[in-house]
Amino acid sequence: MKELLYTTRNDLSVPFFDGWQVEYYDTTDGKVPADLVYFRDPFNDPDYQPNSARIDQIISQYHSARIIDQLRSFQDILDHEDKYKQSQLYQDLYPNTWLPSQHEFVVGSNIAKPRISQRAKNILFDLNGQQIDDQWIIQELFDINEELRVYVVAGEILPIASIKSSKANGPVKVIGTRALTHQEVDFVREVMKKCPLDIAGLDIAILRDGKLRLIEANRSPQFKRYIELTGVNIVDKIAQNCSIM
Repeated sequence: MKELLYTTRNDLSVPFFDGWQVEYYDTTDGKVPADLVYFRDPFNDPDYQPNSARIDQIISQYHSARIIDQLRSFQDILDHEDKYKQSQLYQDLYPNTWLPSQHEFVVGSNIAKPRISQRAKNILFDLNGQQIDDQWIIQELFDINEELRVYVVAGEILPIASIKSSKANGPVKVIGTRALTHQEVDFVREVMKKCPLDIAGLDIAILRDGKLRLIEANRSPQFKRYIELTGVNIVDKIAQNCSIM
């Protein structure tokens, strides 16, 4: 089994892909043989502008390989990263979500964020006169008691979750870990009934009233801090679990 990772130079999880061959979108010729291929998020590096035609061409060369998430094109990556499309897929498990053309932003009731994943950047609690178009979404603002990152690899729910700091207090950081409760595991199972991803980093909000909501499903979650805190190597699980699916 030969594992191959395509990603950006800004991907902090790369050092943990021991045993994998790593290729960068901006330099590869895409002609590397592999049995298992993982195309990571091409949007997280501000110095790299994704070239959809180039990525399509690379993906097309792996028709006989096992591709994580069964990708067939750059559009598949885009669809998975789009928070508005996620809101439609997960519906009652997700915050109420609108495009700016559908809903007026109300300070104290809503937040705004880009539709395409930005590593929790550019989340707005007040527009302050900024104009946003339908490349953004508006969501209901929750009263969150705790936010967790839960990892799922080929259907296996990892029992230890990362605890994330609040977006309202600045850049999001992992501030610890804890075991999932039975209620939280059951909620993750409900999410995964709808989730098409082989590898998912689920951001779960525990609200003050005890209800659970899915904030986002990340198809290229960062592993660095989780591995450091738990010693659980998610990359090994990817190679093992995904290769036998």
